[in-house]
Amino acid sequence: MPQLREAPVRDLAWLLLSSDLLRADAFPAELGNVTPSDAELAMVERWLLAQDRQPASLKAFLAAGESARLGRYAERLLQFYLRDGPGYELMAAGLQVRDLRQGGQTLGECDFLIRHLASRRMLHWELAVKLYLYVPPGDDDMAMDGLSVAHAEQYRWLGPNLADSLGDKLQRLLLHQLRLTSMAAAQSILPHAGPWQAQAYLKGWMFHPLGAGRDAAPTVPLPAVISAEHGRGWWATLAEWQRASDTAANGSAVAAWSVLPRVHWLAPARLTGSETMDRSALGARIAALWQNGLPHEPLLVVGLAENPDGTWDETQRGFIVPDDWLARARRRMVELWQRAAQRGHTR
Repeated sequence: MPQLREAPVRDLAWLLLSSDLLRADAFPAELGNVTPSDAELAMVERWLLAQDRQPASLKAFLAAGESARLGRYAERLLQFYLRDGPGYELMAAGLQVRDLRQGGQTLGECDFLIRHLASRRMLHWELAVKLYLYVPPGDDDMAMDGLSVAHAEQYRWLGPNLADSLGDKLQRLLLHQLRLTSMAAAQSILPHAGPWQAQAYLKGWMFHPLGAGRDAAPTVPLPAVISAEHGRGWWATLAEWQRASDTAANGSAVAAWSVLPRVHWLAPARLTGSETMDRSALGARIAALWQNGLPHEPLLVVGLAENPDGTWDETQRGFIVPDDWLARARRRMVELWQRAAQRGHTR
């Protein structure tokens, strides 16, 4: 919906309407979908346009809760829609499931318990927004022993801060998060007897090494579970990006650039002229950020094109990573492979 102008409304539209990160025919659980019919899609679009005209309620809702972290920000956005938007009744959000037999130990948190009004289905949604970078094959690949090839490939996709991987997230969804409403400990606190249908609501971006393919959106083999329609970008060291941006295909034709704060990583960016810079200034900005205490923090940058009204729209995005990021990523990937093999996650 390019006509949307307010940043949180654009983020909410991306969360509701962008392609799923996963393939429905390859993931062994159902996927959540806000707009299962054309009629519901039209309702959501009309509602989003109304929010864009009058965004005060959405902004106040975001300000009233934790929204400085990307995951929490996405949760607040989706909660606002499920509370005030068409098509659903929000029955509970962030419901804690505790095992009273173990002294009240927390077993997990149900992200959203909702009723789909058209079908009357009771749905349990587990939300995640993930950005993963591909780690190319290297000398450490023998460490994948104990995992199937298909499963090992999921561990090649790591978060920018190396805290998790696609493989870890899928295993946690399937083995724990999507099972919460079926646990005995949850039955007495659920807002409805059910039955509850657990669904994964997973959105995100996948980042390929810059130069692995044509132009600024190179491609590498994707895990079978990933949708072909997912959002994609590139990653490179600062020097690699600077070399690539010397060629017309990879960046010199980009009129402006910007570094996006983490909370703005959802929807493609729309910025004002004062928020943009040329590529020389971007390089200096990145160097300054790393010198000021972020030496190991990959930074998300966007290439931009100017609109007739003077705003700037994202045309590409990528992570600029520190020089040692790939070496650290490969070590981390081996750790995750070995941990998964020990847990027996071989399929």
